[in-house]
Amino acid sequence: MTGVDYPVSVVIAACTIALYQLFVTVRLFRFTGYSPFQKTAQFFFVWLVPLIGALVVHNVIRGTEKAVAAADRNFTPQGPQSVG
Repeated sequence: MTGVDYPVSVVIAACTIALYQLFVTVRLFRFTGYSPFQKTAQFFFVWLVPLIGALVVHNVIRGTEKAVAAADRNFTPQGPQSVG
């Protein structure tokens, strides 16, 4: 038998996954880019599909944040043009 006890490793892995899912859940509910329905659906996805759901939702949030950050901040909308 090796120096690592099998049940202890399983408990540590389960706790690590649960903490990651909690981290993703907190990020999800702090993110302002989704409607309450979308947040609720993604919340259930995170917790009903352990680890895979959290990885997918985390990547979607990160991708959405990058898209918003990459938007042109120097764009100045013009007002209605007058014909005269």
